[in-house]
Amino acid sequence: MKSVKRILYCVFFTMVGASIVKPVIPLLLRNNGATGFQIGLIAAFYMLFRAIFSTINGIRWDKNKNFSKRISFGFLFLSLIFFIFFFKNNFLAFLILRSVQGMISGGIWPIMQLETMKNAGKRRGKAISLYYILGNFGSVLGILLCAPLLLLIFKGLSLPSQDDGLRYLFIVSGSVIFFLFLLSGKLNFTNNKQIEVEQKKNKMPFSTIFTFFLLIVFANGMVSSILNSIIIVFIKEFYNFSSIVTTLVYGLLIFIASVFLYLVNIRVTEKNWQKIILTVIIIMAITLGMFYFPLNKLMTFLLLLILFTGVKTVVPLTRNITFLIFKNSKGKKIGLLNSISNIGSFFGPLIGGIFYDIGKNKLFAFPLLGIIFFMIFVFIYIVVYKKKKENR
Repeated sequence: MKSVKRILYCVFFTMVGASIVKPVIPLLLRNNGATGFQIGLIAAFYMLFRAIFSTINGIRWDKNKNFSKRISFGFLFLSLIFFIFFFKNNFLAFLILRSVQGMISGGIWPIMQLETMKNAGKRRGKAISLYYILGNFGSVLGILLCAPLLLLIFKGLSLPSQDDGLRYLFIVSGSVIFFLFLLSGKLNFTNNKQIEVEQKKNKMPFSTIFTFFLLIVFANGMVSSILNSIIIVFIKEFYNFSSIVTTLVYGLLIFIASVFLYLVNIRVTEKNWQKIILTVIIIMAITLGMFYFPLNKLMTFLLLLILFTGVKTVVPLTRNITFLIFKNSKGKKIGLLNSISNIGSFFGPLIGGIFYDIGKNKLFAFPLLGIIFFMIFVFIYIVVYKKKKENR
């Protein structure tokens, strides 16, 4: 469990550093004249490159590759990129730098997830939940730090406006990630030996189960990427908030969602995982569909809260169950889940950005995605019901 604790430390502090600028990127781009589509395009390219390298590194993990030094140098390069952001904040520079970040992230996070579950043994459900919870709490802390840091920079440097201090936050983020480079030197991953997990009789064939998971993470990735890009701008413009208040509200949404994430994932077993996933999917479908109708500010906030909760829950849920019920090629499967999720995250902000720019309903992408979630729910329910009937 010592290795797991070190991984969790790295996850927490990485998310603190990266999330300090999470709301900054779309806000800074918007201030420089970027359209919703351009903001979405940058998020999409980040996810595209992350998707490609997630599968590659997942397969390499199955082949007993030792990733300790690569993870450490990955943090070093991430910190350098954050420092470069301070000097280059136009659209093209952001597009290139975020793409490189996606490549590096694809080499870090699937491996960290796999090593967490491998080293946790029978406690992998709790471990992977803590992995994502600490990541979310780190994200919340980073976002909440964004506001006071921005205010401190604004006053300390006597800048004309708060928005002028946004780019200085990249220096803070780069410094935190550099600390992770030093901390990650203590990670000592042993050569991977697949943990044998007994495959108990399931109501569905494993190929069908994994296909469902890929569909779920693809749709979930689309919603997640919109929440991480377009929604930040939407919150500021819809509620007429300042940049500081926007970051505080965004952080609050993630914080509340993280609490529910843990409560759901610790209850997952081989007997009840189907019911849990079906419940999460139908709630997501209904919530997304509600954005088709005109909504007041309170209802919009509540629906966004449910979406954040659903998105944050699906991610560890699918990884946890995959590691639990599959015997072989765990690295490849976890890598594929990350890749397909990231491909969904490639298309999500593009679609979201287009509707945000041209549509009367700026969040019209959500009800469209709600249809996809509903179709997945029906598909899984029919197969599960059919298999139950056959087993009677």
